[in-house]
Amino acid sequence: NKWFKQAIITGITRVAKEGLFSGVNNLEIYTFMQSKYSDCFGFIETEVKELFNKAQVSYDADIVRSWYNGYQCDDAILYNPWSILKCIKENGKPGPYWINTSSNELIKKLVLRSTFEVRDKLKQLLQNQEIEEIIDEHIELNNIFTSSAAVWSMLFMAGYLKVISYEDGVFGGKKCVLKVPNMEILGMFKRMVTEWLSETRGISWYESFLNDLISANITEFTEKLRTLLEQTASYHDVGIKTQESFYHGVLLGLIVGLGDQYVIKSNRESGRGRYDLLIAPKQATTNRVGIVMELKAAKDGDDISAMAKQALEQIDTQQYITELQDFAVDRTIKLGIAFAGKELECSYNIS
Repeated sequence: NKWFKQAIITGITRVAKEGLFSGVNNLEIYTFMQSKYSDCFGFIETEVKELFNKAQVSYDADIVRSWYNGYQCDDAILYNPWSILKCIKENGKPGPYWINTSSNELIKKLVLRSTFEVRDKLKQLLQNQEIEEIIDEHIELNNIFTSSAAVWSMLFMAGYLKVISYEDGVFGGKKCVLKVPNMEILGMFKRMVTEWLSETRGISWYESFLNDLISANITEFTEKLRTLLEQTASYHDVGIKTQESFYHGVLLGLIVGLGDQYVIKSNRESGRGRYDLLIAPKQATTNRVGIVMELKAAKDGDDISAMAKQALEQIDTQQYITELQDFAVDRTIKLGIAFAGKELECSYNIS
């Protein structure tokens, strides 16, 4: 092709095997955490303005900024190039253009195999909060399911997270403050998690699962929870001592879809102890529901029905609903749930 002058090959992860005896060596690698070429990884503000002007497309700068800006590379704040070009093509109408161009299968596997701590921090991200994690820019693809830093490193390198600040950590990684960069990615996270959890049953089925919980349809909620547990969880992957934390992480992952309208807290002190999960409304509504859950994991031979009742009693004796008083809820739902493999029993009280 006589018009072809230059090509750039890009990918998500860096080449980790360059060296003296490698076919690829003497590389100069620049990343989002270095100042050199910091304004070359995306469009800067003046470039976006110039592109829209040249294309003679009117746009709302604040809306476009909230959708596609937010990537931070040293001192440069960048826009996603693909999304900006698609937005211009669509006459300035914002939409999830970039996140619809690639498969999220690898990210899905990482998150669904993740620990309770990862799911807890994913919940924070879905509520547009910051988290602090180690990012390893040298991670290799064949190690991503064994490294504790893999989930966050891959999400960062794939463009789903931005680094607000960092400091050098131990063992070569960087201790980073991370956040979802913009509305396009935040919407992707919410939709992706919902699709994973609904599987083949459809998003409306998953939404009805959440609605059953906040509407106090506990029998229906329990049946759906049992179904979701069967298709998303593998309790054989964890030891007996860690099964309660495992179920805690599974349930926390299942209720992240409530994050838009409800505050979701886990393992916090309230009353005389620490509840497992608490759900409280963010805004004033006509039906302000507060939910407290206590979870138990059974061993062989345990009566899970009795354990569920014990968990419910613990909510009262330890006064876990104390924190709900700060939210002035109209109705309180207390749930004691006991798990045994893929089976569960639920005891509840509504007041």
